[in-house]
Amino acid sequence: MNDRNDPTAEAKSILMRLRSVPNLPIIVMVVVIFVVSAIFASGSLSGGSLRTMLPLAAVLALAGVGQSLVIQQRGMDLSGAGVIALTAVILSQQTQGLVPALLLSLIIAILVGLINGSLVRFGLISIVMTLATYQVLTGVVYEWSNGVAGSVPASLSAFVNRSVLGIPVSVLIVGVVVGLGTIVLRLTSVGRRFVESGINRTASISRGSRADFHAVVAYVTCSVCYWLAGVLLAGYLSSPSLNVGNEYLLASIAVVVLGGNSFGSAKISLVATALGALFLTQLTQFTLSLGAPKSSQLFVQGAGIVALPLIQYLLSLVRQRRARTSRSTPAESQHIDLRVKEGASL
Repeated sequence: MNDRNDPTAEAKSILMRLRSVPNLPIIVMVVVIFVVSAIFASGSLSGGSLRTMLPLAAVLALAGVGQSLVIQQRGMDLSGAGVIALTAVILSQQTQGLVPALLLSLIIAILVGLINGSLVRFGLISIVMTLATYQVLTGVVYEWSNGVAGSVPASLSAFVNRSVLGIPVSVLIVGVVVGLGTIVLRLTSVGRRFVESGINRTASISRGSRADFHAVVAYVTCSVCYWLAGVLLAGYLSSPSLNVGNEYLLASIAVVVLGGNSFGSAKISLVATALGALFLTQLTQFTLSLGAPKSSQLFVQGAGIVALPLIQYLLSLVRQRRARTSRSTPAESQHIDLRVKEGASL
């Protein structure tokens, strides 16, 4: 029978081609949430809703990109909420102008990353260390602001809320960051050594790679991503609250998980993390459009976050079972042939 006319063979061929598509699970989930939104809450896809959703998705994507790098190095950074909040407070409480405030907040973010990375390098548990940093930064926020929120300069707000060819500036910035990060990680020797040190630290050191240095770089880069997220969020909101970063404490980890990235993963994908941020933000927009209470929104978000890892786990079980079956089939057929030959000889 010709395989071209065999529906089963054609189906297997299509599945094989789909399996080769990068980041397929999160792409499917993004398509599904937008289709569901169009059917049940079309208002969440209106021009005004998208202009609200996309900048927030961009902020979450930046936080997730930084978190992806740390998770790839087998760590976790929970200080992001503090960096975002402190950046927003410095910008909204500035007295010497926007540029000095941007530079000051960037320097603080770099120092936070250096402290986190260096102490984790010397053996402190990353979750404990960065959570402590978050608490310290939260205290600095209230001390700096005297408990009073302010407003960012109008020039920053105008810039962040601009659009170029209908695309929000914040989305374009995320596109540049994700694009450059992907190029560095996949196409440069520096990026490949970085990924290698996260996969197998011992083997990386034996080949002369500076694994500890890569870990520190991951935390510093993550903190800078948080800083940029804080700048965009402060500009978008104009008058950010003192706890504006709290929503990103765990959300940055959630979008990394949604993107299919994991500890020490060799296939780290910043694009998938950005898509995870888009999915989670639109999911929130969808539940808001339905008028769901906060409890329902959190439940739906939690279910959405769990869905993708569960699907990936089930698919991996199916692939493992098929692999075992394909390995055992030739052995079984050979055993049957031997029995047939023995019977014939008798």
